[in-house]
Amino acid sequence: QGGREVVNEDAVESDLAQYFTVAMSTLFALFVAATVAVKTETEKRERVFNRILLTNSHPLSYLMGKVVSTFCMTWVQLMIVFFASDLIMGLFPEKFVEFWLGIIVIVTFFSLVIAGLSAIFTSLMLRMKNVNAANGLFMVLIMVMAALGGNFFPIEQFPVWVQVLSEYTPTEITISLFTEFLQNGAAISFTAPLIKL
Repeated sequence: QGGREVVNEDAVESDLAQYFTVAMSTLFALFVAATVAVKTETEKRERVFNRILLTNSHPLSYLMGKVVSTFCMTWVQLMIVFFASDLIMGLFPEKFVEFWLGIIVIVTFFSLVIAGLSAIFTSLMLRMKNVNAANGLFMVLIMVMAALGGNFFPIEQFPVWVQVLSEYTPTEITISLFTEFLQNGAAISFTAPLIKL
């Protein structure tokens, strides 16, 4: 009766505080994309976009400004959360330079995804007439991504078909990559998840 299971000795158990630090910080990063996009309404009202066109600049420069600023805000926000969590609560004990380099790579790719999402939201905002409808649409999309991505609770509690669907949300990919990286360190392959992102 029974059997034998071999556990990787190098694996470290990921605790709940680490999981929710990653989950909540990726959720708030989604809100950065929506916030930057919704600010477009104020810029439309104050004719910022028209002024950019009057300077003979390409309209894409406006969108790229939004993308770059979203990337920078998201990257800085996530890095502050992880460094502060480590300093204050000791969430990542005995982690060295390789660990923080891995965190920087994951955060950079996720920030690029959030910047791209901000570009989509900004483009929609420029086309939509009603700011409240646009804001509601962005919040619904963010909440669906967050629920499917495991930002509120671990995705293993969902049915299998939802788990398969969630594998294509940016937050689930990032949370899974973080969790695997926290457990196994540099032994994991970043290639597939980062390409998926």
